This record gives sequence, structure tokens and C-alpha cells, in this order.
Amino acid sequence: MNGKLIPSFEEFRECVLAVSAPLIRRLGFVDLPPRGRDVNRFGVRIGNATTVIEVEGIHWGTAAWTKSLRTSGPGASGRGLPINRLLQLRQVLQFERVSKRRRKQPDQPADVTETAAALLEHARDVLMGDFSELDRIAEQERLFRQEQLKKAPPKEQKAAVVAASEAGHARSREANTRGSWSCLSLICPTFLRRSEGDTRAPRAR
Repeated sequence: MNGKLIPSFEEFRECVLAVSAPLIRRLGFVDLPPRGRDVNRFGVRIGNATTVIEVEGIHWGTAAWTKSLRTSGPGASGRGLPINRLLQLRQVLQFERVSKRRRKQPDQPADVTETAAALLEHARDVLMGDFSELDRIAEQERLFRQEQLKKAPPKEQKAAVVAASEAGHARSREANTRGSWSCLSLICPTFLRRSEGDTRAPRAR
């Protein structure tokens, strides 16, 4: 934590609507009701005829995450479209500076402000309903995930690898134990003979 007070929901909401004022004034965005119960309650939504911007408070009030969604059709719910990846590609140096700041000094209002400014400057096409670049990035990410799944070993192979690994660890522990006793027999044979004698049944008196 950076010592700052965690914003209340009302403070978070006021911050989001304040930095979104240019979208409301210029691009026809309006305040929208929450999507439903099964979503982050620290969420504020604004939208126009084509595009919904959803800002969520995350990490216990230390950060914010912005999503872009269509008003209808594919990408109208769930994770939304990869707007943060688009912003990263369109403002590489600035994105790196912001990422460094977020790692060193988490600040939820700063996250909200920075992303709102980036959307207005670098993603006006999305705000006006052109999702072609977002669709292209989403397709690239989908193909990448498919390739990763193809490269992953099947479940049976994974199970065999895990079993072999566990067996190897067991053999290693057994070998270490035998080695320890061998070393001890060289260093202190009297102790070992006494230990062995302790395990025998006591003689009758």
C-alpha cells in the first residue's frame, strides 16, 4: 500500500465521471446502470450508441481496470474487447512510463485519469464505434491461445510426467537417506551399533 486512503464507491464514481466528461460532452456518452449482480460492485459504465466503457476498481482500491464493449453483438459482455492492448500498441513509450509508475506507486484515481486521457487521444475510432482494430487484436490473441493449447501435452502425458517426477523425488530422498546412514556408519560406528542394539528385544533377567 502507498499510504493513501482507499476511495469509497461514491468517490470512485465521481472520479470516473469527472475524467469522462469530454466523452459525455463531445461523443454522446451517458451514465449507464450496472450490468447486474455478478459483477464488480466498484464499477462505473458509460456508453453511447455503439460503445460502452466500463471502469472497475480493483486491488482493494489501489488500481483500476478499463474495458471496452460493444453495445450489442460479439464483445458486448464478459471480458470485453482488448482495449488495453490497443492502447499499449498505440502509445508504447507512454504506456511503459505509466506501467512503471503503477508498479512503484499504485494510485487508483491516477489509473482512471490516465486511461481516460489515452482513450480520448489514441482510441477515438473505438469510441465512435469502429472496432476493426480491436477485432484484429482479439483474433490474434485467440490464435495465440490455440497454438499454446496445441503445444501443451495431453492430460495422460502430463500425468505421466508428474508421476515420474514424484518417483524421482522419492528415489532421491531414499538415496539421500541411505547416504546419510552410510556416512554416519563411517564417522561413528559405535553409535550405530548402539542404535541397532536399542532396537532388539530386551534380554530376560
